[in-house]
Amino acid sequence: YRPSLFRCELDGSDCIHVDVSPDTRTGNGLSPFAVIDVAGAKLLFVTRNWVNRETLSLFRCSLDGSDCTHNDISAGEGENAGFLPSVAIDTVNEKLLVVSHNATNLF
Repeated sequence: YRPSLFRCELDGSDCIHVDVSPDTRTGNGLSPFAVIDVAGAKLLFVTRNWVNRETLSLFRCSLDGSDCTHNDISAGEGENAGFLPSVAIDTVNEKLLVVSHNATNLF
């Protein structure tokens, strides 16, 4: 499970596949959620990182899917903090907002 970008025309034609995680391990691309940072001209997507004990990962790429970087964004939360992430961009405060099902302190 690695994140992939499928980029197509708006009518669904001329699709191409881009591997957006060439330097990361298999298992960090579950439950992807993507947004476009218009101001920064970047594609941002957050995933559930199974390799890192179900925490949150952020991939930040150029709009064509090139030049991707990967960061753990779980903010010190423990394992199981990254289930089913969703993402929004707060354009007023220039922040990435991520909501996830956090089961870190469930038990």
